[in-house]
Amino acid sequence: MAEQRPILILDLHNTLYDEVMEYGGAMDAAISHFLGAAKHQGVAIDESLMCRQLSEAHAQARSDWDDDVWSGIAELRKLSGLPDIIDEAVALRRKVSEKLTGERAYRSTIEAIIRLKKSGAAVYIATEATENAAADAIAWLGLDGVLDGAYAWPFRDRHETAGKTPVRRFPPDPGRPEYSVRKPHPLILGSIMLDAAKAEGLVPGHATLEEMYKLMCDEGIGGPEKAVVENARTGGAGIQARDVMRAAQTRLAIRNGPYGAALEGLRQRCVYVGDSYFKDGLLAANAGIPFVLARYGKVICDADRKRNDECRKRLFCVTGWNEQVIRLTHGDVKLLEPTDKVTPYFVCQESLQELVEFMKSAR
Repeated sequence: MAEQRPILILDLHNTLYDEVMEYGGAMDAAISHFLGAAKHQGVAIDESLMCRQLSEAHAQARSDWDDDVWSGIAELRKLSGLPDIIDEAVALRRKVSEKLTGERAYRSTIEAIIRLKKSGAAVYIATEATENAAADAIAWLGLDGVLDGAYAWPFRDRHETAGKTPVRRFPPDPGRPEYSVRKPHPLILGSIMLDAAKAEGLVPGHATLEEMYKLMCDEGIGGPEKAVVENARTGGAGIQARDVMRAAQTRLAIRNGPYGAALEGLRQRCVYVGDSYFKDGLLAANAGIPFVLARYGKVICDADRKRNDECRKRLFCVTGWNEQVIRLTHGDVKLLEPTDKVTPYFVCQESLQELVEFMKSAR
């Protein structure tokens, strides 16, 4: 009989480390480098326009971690020697990102993950970071070789993977198969469950998502969530907003068949941990998996408040995401009747270790 080990699936951003401070700080360093070069050359750069162009470029690239976007920013073409300046800014951003990821890691949570893995649990990451950014974060957090796998948004065909952790792409979107699904689409967790079932020998290695699952649509999502579509501007960000809305309405069910009972048994051993009711809570609910709220991921201490506001502002102004999606993700806009749609199985106030202790006491 296969080992009945628990399966822990975690978000990355604001669950394992403070992404607002890391991304905002790293992006701020890169932008400051461009502005410094402009000042040195005596060139006037409109920072607000540059950030709008950067946001649009991120939306078109469908990635907030694509360093190639800088060469397409019209406002930066005023600079002489732009390729070299871009290389310098990219290197600086990466250096600052690594530094801030380490400094802003939730260390107690990282340690709890390592202990869980040593105790026999399977541990996966599901993040909307692109493959390259996910692999970097895993290495910088000291989790390479600890995780059973990481699932992320595709990043073309070149990225540095974590050496010991397989980094896999989200599955194709059934509505637009040329792209991968986005949170809170339940196929993300469905693919992790299927791979875990294959690893345990519960289903054959050739089994497909289509054979194991069926998808259903629930159009009962309303209120602020509908503003994601109604207020979406045209272009890449608007398309992403519609993808997210469709994902929020999708439910995953395990098909009846020779492996249905085994897959359902594995699902009963899964929990999903994240900081966002919208993208993480709905993701878990859509897949029929208990949701653990990482409330600590939204806590800002007084000493960090001013810098957090600055980093948050920077994140919001350069991200390729639709503003309503970002605000729902960060909790600025609340789900209507959240307890009806997303009821956390458990709330971690300060660390994942609280879930570990709870699970021990529940045995």
